[in-house]
Formats: sequence, structure tokens, C-alpha cells
Amino acid sequence: MRPFPTTVTTTVVFYSHHNTTLEPRRINPEPGTPFALPAVPWALAVKELTHGPALDDRRIDALVAFMKTLADVRYEYLLEE
Repeated sequence: MRPFPTTVTTTVVFYSHHNTTLEPRRINPEPGTPFALPAVPWALAVKELTHGPALDDRRIDALVAFMKTLADVRYEYLLEE
């Protein structure tokens, strides 16, 4: 079984890595290895994930900050510092 991302940032980087040309952006920041192929390749919406520009660090940080505002107070302790 593949490990699931443990941080919001890793999740955003995962979805952004499909349309980047930057090699460092293709690395999973948690283990430091390239993102693996999906366990169920046909379930990945490649057309949608590769459409549009890749996210830069500023946009990734902005998305993560926004998503953290959506966390219910009961789950705030799960957010990374």
C-alpha cells in the first residue's frame, strides 16, 4: 500500500507536479524521492491535472494557507506548524 501524504503542502505539490517542467518539483518532499506512479493509473485525471500552468512556491503557499483556514477547530492540532 502506498503511503498517503501527511501534510497539506505535500498534497498540493503532488497535484501540481503533473504539469511542471522543473525536476525538483517532481520530488515528494516527505521522503525526498520522486513521486511514484499511481496505484490505479486509470483513476488519475491526467488531462485535467496537466492543463494550465504549474504552481510556483508562492501559489502553493497561498493555497496551503487558504486550506488551513478551512480546518475545523477540532482538527487544528493536526495541521503542521
